[in-house]
Amino acid sequence: IVLPAPKILNLYTNPANREFLNCSSLRSIPVVGWGAIVKVDGDTDFAPNMKLKFKWVGKSSDPGADPVEDFLFEKELKGLEHVLGFEVYLPFETALKTIGDGEGEISYVAEIDGHDRAGGSQKVRVVMINNEGEFCPLN
Repeated sequence: IVLPAPKILNLYTNPANREFLNCSSLRSIPVVGWGAIVKVDGDTDFAPNMKLKFKWVGKSSDPGADPVEDFLFEKELKGLEHVLGFEVYLPFETALKTIGDGEGEISYVAEIDGHDRAGGSQKVRVVMINNEGEFCPLN
């Protein structure tokens, strides 16, 4: 069983062709507030009402920074999401701001036939602060 990898949308690509999750990647999302959108394609191994457990692991590149707590959340597949795909969100305040400048990786597991099956993952460079060291202006 190979499950689809989560894909963080709206990444910024710099002239050197490196991708970043930065301030321009954030969107204003109803109920969630500002955050990054993560898309997962539908798959034949997904089923209605299946629960997926997501994990976002962040790390600051500042050696003096406190360790970043993992951001864990669940998603239950509703309607035709198992076929059409779905989106989940990384809220700025709780999942991204704590990294500041560093990196993060999103991954998930799905319970299939009583076993946890790992989906793919995506690791990205995260930059939530500008050159002056201030956090993204959210407006």
